Amino acid sequence: SDRSREWQEAPKEGWAGVAAAFDADGTLWAGDVGELLLERLIHQGRVPRATWERYLGLTRTDMVAACGYCVEAMGGLSEAEVEAECRALISSQAHLPAHTEVVGILRRLVDLGAEVWVVSGSSDLVVKAGLAALGGLDRVGVLGARGEARSGRLTGTVLAPVPCRGGKVEALSKATSRPLHLAAGNALYDLEMLEMARHPIGVGPRANATELVKQAEARGWHVIRV
Repeated sequence: SDRSREWQEAPKEGWAGVAAAFDADGTLWAGDVGELLLERLIHQGRVPRATWERYLGLTRTDMVAACGYCVEAMGGLSEAEVEAECRALISSQAHLPAHTEVVGILRRLVDLGAEVWVVSGSSDLVVKAGLAALGGLDRVGVLGARGEARSGRLTGTVLAPVPCRGGKVEALSKATSRPLHLAAGNALYDLEMLEMARHPIGVGPRANATELVKQAEARGWHVIRV
């Protein structure tokens, strides 16, 4: 779009002092990497099958709790084995396609010297793997759902805040003191983060208008269809 092209061609002046934030699932790529990782661990027998039904129940009532539960469910596993499964999941490309227009804006802001964050309710371990696979984004920070680890093993304790809804704003506020110049997200769980930004971007499918896209259009925000 014309607005996206403006950001991709923006001059360098002024960007070094600001921050930008991007959701991951549904914004940078199509799939939900936190959910895909949980499915993978259940299929391998590393996490009990009953975990899936409880997770689905939470998604219907409390998405913040659902995101935290995906991390809690990995309690007892070693960080190293989870990281290996994250890399294998991303290598399978089950989360693709990437949303190239949004990723292009993220890359440009990194080049301009902005402090760029990916803020996601999915496990930070799998989001980091997904970001690494895009390539060339080592300077991008990741604020994802985090679990406590002791002696290299996850305890099942979820560390606050879970970056979903207001937790995204809380995580960003703890991570940076720079003003949020731009933020992109695809779901109502991103709304508070988008409201925090000077330039919010709603991301949604071409086929239909999601609740987030409807709100973005009503507020006059930029919308990218993917």
